[in-house]
Amino acid sequence: QFVPGTDLGGIGMPTCFMHCSFDFSIGFAVAGTTQAIPLPIPNDPSIAGAHVFGQSISTAPGTNALDVVTSNGVDMLIDIN
Repeated sequence: QFVPGTDLGGIGMPTCFMHCSFDFSIGFAVAGTTQAIPLPIPNDPSIAGAHVFGQSISTAPGTNALDVVTSNGVDMLIDIN
């Protein structure tokens, strides 16, 4: 997690920030305005308390030099109920 986010203005995305690294990526096409992605999490007590950080990027023609925008970052806490 990068707090504060890394400014992406230097690569043509002013006002956009990178809030996490791209160690793991999922690429997909969205039909419509939203998309659900299943994230299977094993039922293993040893991972309780782990954090998973995420962020999305999207094409947005005409918004900046790269035609790409970013979402805010999210911090998902894994817990066993």
